[in-house]
Amino acid sequence: MGFFTTPKPHISQREFRDLINELYSSGEWSERERQQINMMFGPFLNNRSLPDEPGITAEEIKSVLSQMRKPENIRIHGISEHKIQVLEGEFKKFLGKNY
Repeated sequence: MGFFTTPKPHISQREFRDLINELYSSGEWSERERQQINMMFGPFLNNRSLPDEPGITAEEIKSVLSQMRKPENIRIHGISEHKIQVLEGEFKKFLGKNY
């Protein structure tokens, strides 16, 4: 990272795990829904698009959430629009003003 560059905002593997734990502790998310979220976002966590630390960028999050909102995909993953909005809110909390 250079002096005049800013880091690309992202959610690290640890932060993602914390986010999943928060969903679990809310009591509103089933194990299957949390597994679906892990399956959809997991490939980005292991991607080395960020040289220093793998994670999910704001652009990747928006892209996956957009795909999740498509009616044909809602039928596949079974996560309601309301829960997708809750998930987006959790991502915003971790990304702050960078979302």
